[in-house]
Amino acid sequence: MIVNKYMLAPVAALVLLVGCSPAFAQRTASSKTLNTAYSVNSGYTYQNHAYEQNGLLNSYSSNSDFIPRQVVREHSQAIRSNIEAASKQYQKLQEVAKTNPEAAKKLAEIKDRHAKVIELCDQLDAHSAEGDASAADISQTTDEINTILKSSHEAHKDLSEKLGVESNK
Repeated sequence: MIVNKYMLAPVAALVLLVGCSPAFAQRTASSKTLNTAYSVNSGYTYQNHAYEQNGLLNSYSSNSDFIPRQVVREHSQAIRSNIEAASKQYQKLQEVAKTNPEAAKKLAEIKDRHAKVIELCDQLDAHSAEGDASAADISQTTDEINTILKSSHEAHKDLSEKLGVESNK
């Protein structure tokens, strides 16, 4: 389609009119709600990916006496990466939580749990620092991670409720 110079002025006026309309203002308010819901659900999704990676490593440890260093590192890095991504999404909710003390409390709980998971990822790496890791050591650490991520999941559900966001889980 060819736009000539005589059509530009009416198109520009229409854009300005739509941009200043009450419907546009409502979309902006709605966008904030959508951004909140997106961050809540994205945070959970990344957290769930970490949980799944941890479960895979835990399953490996229950079927073997030793776990190759590379396998331990691959899963600890995946857990760490997903927890860091989840934390970034939850961090985006700090502004919303300023006006909601209960939500702020849940965000703090999730943050603390994520920090513990990162510490346990360091522990997984330490188990395999010298080579293959003891399956018993890996199992114990992945069990701890599992427990922490389950409690973080519960905090996520409470956070969703406190923010009035329908959670995808």
